[in-house]
Amino acid sequence: TAFTQASLNMELLALEDPASVSYNEVWGYNAPSGKEIAIIGSRTHIYFYDVTKCYEPQLLLTFTGGENNTWRDFKTYGHYAYGVCDSCNEGIHIFDLSDIDNGVVTHVNTVTSFFGSAHNIYIEEATGKLYGVGVPGSTDVSILDLTVDPANPSLIANLDLAVDVPMNTCSPCYVHDIYVKNDIAYANHGWEESYSVYDLSDPSNPEFLNTVAMGNGYNHSSWTDAEENYAYVAVEVPSGVPMQVVDLSNLNDPLNDLSVVNTFIDPETDDNPTPHNPFVKDDYLYISYYTDGLKVYDITDRVNPEQIAFYDTAVTNANGAWGTYPFLDSGCLLISDMNFGLHTVQADIGITDTCTPVISRTGVESTPLVSASNYLSSNAIITTFSEVIYSAEDFVELTSGFATRLGDFEVKIDQCTSNN
Repeated sequence: TAFTQASLNMELLALEDPASVSYNEVWGYNAPSGKEIAIIGSRTHIYFYDVTKCYEPQLLLTFTGGENNTWRDFKTYGHYAYGVCDSCNEGIHIFDLSDIDNGVVTHVNTVTSFFGSAHNIYIEEATGKLYGVGVPGSTDVSILDLTVDPANPSLIANLDLAVDVPMNTCSPCYVHDIYVKNDIAYANHGWEESYSVYDLSDPSNPEFLNTVAMGNGYNHSSWTDAEENYAYVAVEVPSGVPMQVVDLSNLNDPLNDLSVVNTFIDPETDDNPTPHNPFVKDDYLYISYYTDGLKVYDITDRVNPEQIAFYDTAVTNANGAWGTYPFLDSGCLLISDMNFGLHTVQADIGITDTCTPVISRTGVESTPLVSASNYLSSNAIITTFSEVIYSAEDFVELTSGFATRLGDFEVKIDQCTSNN
């Protein structure tokens, strides 16, 4: 099926729709060897893809979760991947990625002793703590230790934020999504509408820092900039609520006050765009926007994000982009579309050299001119006495054996390194 999507400074490299069902979250993994992995959930399954060649994903594992549900979420720690689902009883699925160079993903455990379902998990790599939120009952945040045995987590604490945190202002304190850095937890309280910050460095004595109201709506998710001076907060419901820029610079100040210093909305492709999941990498903000697809902003000016790229995965009567993962080392960008599955895209905005050829030539080459918008690779045989011109904006990758005059093209020597 061919269809056209709106885009700006981004292009689709590949699309994988293994189940033709409703999809949800996407996450990624950078292996020490350079292998890159995409993890995407559907209502019933979890899929692992090798996306080292961003333009040519390879399915490695289809795992049956056990139940049929809308929400799944994934994170990684070391060479392990963790998956949960909401409104289910699957607990935590744990996968071993240590043999990923041989294309092997192994499901090593299912842990149901801490919770059966969770809407979201976050893992802070530096501390080895897993935070589960959106769990049933009085627990608002379940904190697990992964450092001793990542395949068998242990419980650190179950927090009822309304009871366990002095000075807290919410009650109840359901947490829909959480982001943690340096043991500082940024919590989105859903219909409570508040965005609250907690110091969880001592889980037995959690500390409330402050909160800021998001106005009428469902406070969904957030991410901070590298310096933790600003947070970018998505209010999911109702449609059309702008993204919020929250000033965090006074945390650790005696007042610990928070404030919304800017809002922004981009109506060019939908009258009521709905931000879902924001992520920050370096000076760029990535937001999955449901029917508006993936949007990328330059946040060199932290308070005033400037949209510089987007790719709309949605077509007529489609639900659009649920999530994105911008942290693969190569720059390959992952998008999960609720109707059409895994999209791999590249951004032509100087964010990074994605090292992902748009065109890969094999067999016998007889075309006089072979061109690609960005990257091109070839191991094709050139027919005797034929003239073939390879043209690409960033680089042309050719296998050994080609003879040419110096400077006619750039030859890719190794990953993301070029030489004339």
